Amino acid sequence: MPADDSAARGPIPLGPIGRYVILNLTELRKQRGLTYTQLAERLDRLGRPIPTLGLSRIEKGNRRVDVDDLVALALALGVNPSALLLPRPHVGTGDDVIELAPGRRATARDAWDWADGQIPIPRPDDVGPELADFENHARPVWLHRGVIRASEIPEMRRRLEEQLQRLEFLASAPPFAEPVVAAIVTSDLGVLVGRRLDGRPPWGFITGEVEPGELPEDAAVREVKEETGLEVRAGRLIGERNPHPATGRHMIYMAAEPTRGTDIFVGDEAELAEVRWVSLAEADELLPGMFGPVREHLAAELGEA
Repeated sequence: MPADDSAARGPIPLGPIGRYVILNLTELRKQRGLTYTQLAERLDRLGRPIPTLGLSRIEKGNRRVDVDDLVALALALGVNPSALLLPRPHVGTGDDVIELAPGRRATARDAWDWADGQIPIPRPDDVGPELADFENHARPVWLHRGVIRASEIPEMRRRLEEQLQRLEFLASAPPFAEPVVAAIVTSDLGVLVGRRLDGRPPWGFITGEVEPGELPEDAAVREVKEETGLEVRAGRLIGERNPHPATGRHMIYMAAEPTRGTDIFVGDEAELAEVRWVSLAEADELLPGMFGPVREHLAAELGEA
């Protein structure tokens, strides 16, 4: 076998898509409030581990992303692969020309439609330094063959109906909301819970919305301080539910522990009627249907079954 001469050749420089991946990965990770450690944990659960140093090197352009990395990153961030590969479209930018490969360009709108399978790849005779000629044959891929069999019509109708339902859902969906963090604070006294004034639900963990640009762990510390007066240190990410079955919101569950005593009081009288420490057995009674990973965490921390 010939010797590997990649070291002699040096690293392959990034092309336009590689640069888009760096920008999109950085932006999406920050938008979701994920640290390198949290993203690495998600990738590890997907069976495609990338250490925190590796993620940092990707965003700095010092580590390449292969196709398996790309799919795992898309799954971990909750997007389709195109959201990492191509510039993210914004209002009024659909006609902007972007580079797909050195000397090969297309409008952003055509590039996204091509990546999503809505229009076919340009003909071989289109390949050249000029703008990709998508417009002359911009038909859905499943129509590009030019022949439609009667047996295919039901499937085509089903797909069109699904697309229509998707568009109707998007049109009626509420505006994007920041995730909600729940602080699972434990001490020798038990787990910290609060009784809500609105009764929805009657009892719950200390929760609050993550502010734009804020990390979930920082939001957990802030909410506990504001609502109970307790100073805590955030620990590990216990789990996430997106969406939460009752509220439809993205819920993030963060472990936390007190740093200066365990005295508590109601700090937000507009939302909470009472805050107190309870045992796991009491928490089971006050918070029925507790999220599985949270209960497992409490059982381990409080030494109760």
